[in-house]
Amino acid sequence: MDNLSAKKTRIGHLDQIIQIQTPTYTTSVYGEQIPAWSPLVTLYANVQYSTTGQNEDVNGKTIKEYRPVIFTVRYRANITSKDRIFYAGEAYDVENISHEGRKRFTKLICMLRK
Repeated sequence: MDNLSAKKTRIGHLDQIIQIQTPTYTTSVYGEQIPAWSPLVTLYANVQYSTTGQNEDVNGKTIKEYRPVIFTVRYRANITSKDRIFYAGEAYDVENISHEGRKRFTKLICMLRK
């Protein structure tokens, strides 16, 4: 993913709308904790699909393909790895969070939720 970090982010590149969702839990009639997702914030982001770093993982007899997607947003301190990104009708798990340029931007490295 080094090829993506070399590009300098500019405000004008944040042209896609994403929603950051946070987990909330409710209790069923049987006392089980049921996870649900509630919107935390909707914002503009730059979306980059990585051309490197693709992996395959064999889990049992199925093969999963992992392709990182990097969402760059203006600096946010309230995003955690427990949150997820909802973009273009698909949910992405937040794998890594980093900040760029003296807290100017936040980069969220995510994987498509299967």
